[in-house]
Amino acid sequence: MEDKDILLREIHHRVKNNLHVVSSLLNLQSNYISDGAALGAINDGKNRVSSMAMIHQNLYQDSNLTSINSKEYFDNLIESLFESYNVNSEEITLQKKIQDLNIDVDTMIPLGLFVNELVSNALKHAYTGIKEKGMLTIELKEESGLLELSVFDNGIGMHEDQFFSSESFGNKMIKAFKNKLKANIRIQNYHGTSVSLQIQNYNLVA
Repeated sequence: MEDKDILLREIHHRVKNNLHVVSSLLNLQSNYISDGAALGAINDGKNRVSSMAMIHQNLYQDSNLTSINSKEYFDNLIESLFESYNVNSEEITLQKKIQDLNIDVDTMIPLGLFVNELVSNALKHAYTGIKEKGMLTIELKEESGLLELSVFDNGIGMHEDQFFSSESFGNKMIKAFKNKLKANIRIQNYHGTSVSLQIQNYNLVA
């Protein structure tokens, strides 16, 4: 059993290192790109890779090799995104209501990518042209046999049809993982945008 744990730890360590190499290559590539849209796409890709690398880093460092602590992981992920987009805390206030759960890896990887996309979209688009101070809230909780993930912003707002008709890579990825996790998505456009997912297919680890 000990040998198996050592092997799993080594695998997670190597995957984490390989993902960091990919992230570094994307970062180097960005130095040779002047087109704004292409540069944004490279940065988005780097953040997606980083969100997965954090999971394998946590698995490598933690004694539990099968699950990720939701609070610790999302704290680190969201902090990394705020740094990536150079967010000034004087301009956008962050609220995190993350339930302390141990979530299995197969559930956490798509959850991390969900949060990465939704928070990135909010930081890039939601607050353009608004005068009041931005507020971004991320919630994760288990309730009534469902895992509920929500991202709220008080920005310019986005209609449900805009969200579902988007052909962006990020939205296509969200829709793919939505099916994998048997999730329902609800979009509300009132004093900003609220995106909520009710996830049926998930596993918690004691």
